[in-house]
Amino acid sequence: MNETWIAIDIGGTKTAAGLISSQGEIFRIEQISTGQEGVEKGLQEISKLIDSLFSDTKDEDFHISGI
Repeated sequence: MNETWIAIDIGGTKTAAGLISSQGEIFRIEQISTGQEGVEKGLQEISKLIDSLFSDTKDEDFHISGI
């Protein structure tokens, strides 16, 4: 099992999220344009972005240690 962190960078034009090991290895990075539709819509988009990090990781056993 890999001890893994979810990193999120919310910027003015893009929002990025990644799965990062405790040793700094980057497993996956996804990004989207930062929307201007309000907080609730923004949180929904971040949730979808985090879900997309796991779309191709079915064979790996991640233990999320923090965000």
